[in-house]
Amino acid sequence: MTPSARQASPFVPAHVHSREHGTRRRLSTRIPQWLPTTLGVFVSAGLSTFFYLKTDVSTGIATLAGLTGITVALQLELLLKSKKAEVEEVRRNRIVAGIEQVSWLPEVLDGMLRHLRQIETAYGNTEVVVLARKAFDDCGYLLTDLQRGLYVPRDGESANKLMRELTAAAQTSLRATTSDSELDFWASGAGRRYLRLHQRNSSGGLNTQRIFIYQRWTARHESIAAEQQALGIEVHTIPLRRLRAAQAIGVIIWDDTAALDLTFNAAGEDIFARFSFARQDVDRLTTLYGAILEEAQLWAPGSIPLEGEPGVADDPAAGSPATPGT
Repeated sequence: MTPSARQASPFVPAHVHSREHGTRRRLSTRIPQWLPTTLGVFVSAGLSTFFYLKTDVSTGIATLAGLTGITVALQLELLLKSKKAEVEEVRRNRIVAGIEQVSWLPEVLDGMLRHLRQIETAYGNTEVVVLARKAFDDCGYLLTDLQRGLYVPRDGESANKLMRELTAAAQTSLRATTSDSELDFWASGAGRRYLRLHQRNSSGGLNTQRIFIYQRWTARHESIAAEQQALGIEVHTIPLRRLRAAQAIGVIIWDDTAALDLTFNAAGEDIFARFSFARQDVDRLTTLYGAILEEAQLWAPGSIPLEGEPGVADDPAAGSPATPGT
């Protein structure tokens, strides 16, 4: 950290900006641990000499014992207080050092503490203070997940934003599956913007694959697949019925370093999204994707007979009754 970064901690006293200075500060302000013991020895020795010269030895011994006990108690109390103060100061210095190791954290934390002080002042013992504490707890849970290389977005927009950023940053490969529930996404503005990222990356040598997992192949599937193939995406297809339950998930893998897996409900709608950056988790999803790819076939226009839209009655002119998607 640069010196200017060290000075960017207005909520911390200047004398704790370095571990070395904090150590010297502790030595100068803390009660020396040998002082209570030394005082106790001198007091006990003096009292012993005094009462030894008295004629009433039993009274002197009793008094000496009492005073010695008091001295020992005071000595222990001082030692405990000194030790507690030392532990607290070490803890404070450790926290400050940890904050300063992250260049952007002092400024952010300073702003958060300022907000907390204002909340305490304005709202006192109300639910607002409880919610403020919950916000910090939620941040802790999120950081715990990130420590494990996992990120669960709080909403769809957060997921789409990170998905676009990872796609734009991909250098070598992007492999993904898509399902019937995502057809609307590909036709939406967000889907169009996402596809434009594919087009820009494919010109730079990005190897892109997408597997369409479908119940019934429709004209809409055909159109979307053709559009993506025109962007340089290698399109594969596989019917949902040929997959095991564990394989019926949505997957995106960027450069074999980051991955997104989507969990779907019985209706084929995604209900849970999780980004993974941990090596073990990315490898697991890569293996799962490879197993799906082995069962899939490379798509070409017109290679799959078209059927009606899933869940929509077939054309009556074809003489076929309505069939729900399976």
